[in-house]
Amino acid sequence: MFIDDSEVYFIESMMWSKGYLEVSQMSGAFQMLESNDLVWSHLVRDYILGERAPMFDLMAWNADSTRMPYRMHSGYLRRLFLDNDLAANRYQVDGRPISLRNIRAPMFVVGTDRDHIAPWRSVYKIHYLSGADMTFVLTSGGHNAGIDSEPGHSNRQFRIKYSAPADLRVGPDRKAGHGGTHGPVGSLPSRPRRPPLRPPHMGPHAKPPTALPDAMCSRTRSQAMEDNLLRNCTFDELAISESASLVRTAGLDDIQLFAANSGDVNPAHVDAAFAAKDMFGHVVVQGMWTAGLISALLGTRLPGPGTIYLDQDLQFRHPVVPGDVVTATVSVKEKHSDKRIVLLDTRCTNQRGETVLIGVATAIVPAERIVWPRIARPDVVVRNHDRYDAFMREARSLPSLRTAVVHPCSAEAIRTAIEACDEGTIDPVLIGPEAKIRAAAELAQVSLDRVMIEAVEHSHAAAARAVELGAAGRMPC
Repeated sequence: MFIDDSEVYFIESMMWSKGYLEVSQMSGAFQMLESNDLVWSHLVRDYILGERAPMFDLMAWNADSTRMPYRMHSGYLRRLFLDNDLAANRYQVDGRPISLRNIRAPMFVVGTDRDHIAPWRSVYKIHYLSGADMTFVLTSGGHNAGIDSEPGHSNRQFRIKYSAPADLRVGPDRKAGHGGTHGPVGSLPSRPRRPPLRPPHMGPHAKPPTALPDAMCSRTRSQAMEDNLLRNCTFDELAISESASLVRTAGLDDIQLFAANSGDVNPAHVDAAFAAKDMFGHVVVQGMWTAGLISALLGTRLPGPGTIYLDQDLQFRHPVVPGDVVTATVSVKEKHSDKRIVLLDTRCTNQRGETVLIGVATAIVPAERIVWPRIARPDVVVRNHDRYDAFMREARSLPSLRTAVVHPCSAEAIRTAIEACDEGTIDPVLIGPEAKIRAAAELAQVSLDRVMIEAVEHSHAAAARAVELGAAGRMPC
């Protein structure tokens, strides 16, 4: 639920500008995984019944949420969750893959029988992935209460199993339960273990890390610190052939957003039927969308903030299509010290290494260093106008539905009813004061020749008559 490549990309896009996932977004995802208990029951009790539950310790702890850092959350979702790299022995640390089979240290693994985030049967599969000595504890309760309840809790119990069973379906012994939660590890029934291993050294290495030299371009500092600041390279810091790149995936939403902002609704970009007959045979991304990546690079990476973009020549060498991964690169070509003018080679390539754009940019580069907070990009939702097309196509394929239209005494109401009739989706019966209905039709410039009118005195009578006819199944024909 909630997870595929496009969804992870969407979450990464939300986190990109701020560097983290908001608390509300994280907690909302967890709540939707167990919506009956965590969303709807609260709405019914608090809003409809007006019975707000009193705060208690676990609820207060759960409300004290934390934001998820971009790099950590992105790596977790992609590598551990979506691609399941750890289970497949693909997860890498310091460039080396980790295999759970190579772990010899004893494992203490906990699951809870009502966990909606990490179901205990999934947690129990660790037995298939590791040959280490295993202590598996299954506690009662959910994701939070099953772990955080204090030892000796009267409504909690746990079951425990040692080593690895031959059959995954044979889980912790459900007959031999222990009262209370699992409590401190030392309080559990014990078995002989290997001698403890000396833990690795956790402090700094003998040789302290080398500091970045002052002359190094501040863009490199920014990358090393991974902060949320924009830092430029001054004219003197720039070196010939120095370069910077960014990568973007072109999507259909990018086409729509560019069309909305620029007015470029060339059908070669936004109309698949037209594009199918064009020279490329499919929709292509606007060329200036690709060129915009160059502008983004110059203003935020190299040279960075304070750069004045003077001139650009462009050659479009290959079309960009939705789904292409475009790498934009700028490289310092020439420096002219009289006015701090810099010429930069600009190039964009796709995931196949094909050049889609080349050119030369001319810019004035600041003499002073600039450090500026990165402004958060706004969240944008693309709303197309074809949202109901599929429903309308299905409705047109069915017989028209006899429909009561209550008190259609305005031009908008009567026009809408007649349009639906002309589409063949409804066969309307107009219920209301006949004189007002006909006046509205005249104002809307529509004909009522094919439409039945059920005359009543006013709006309340129209509503009552519609309910009466519908309940009795006697809609007039």
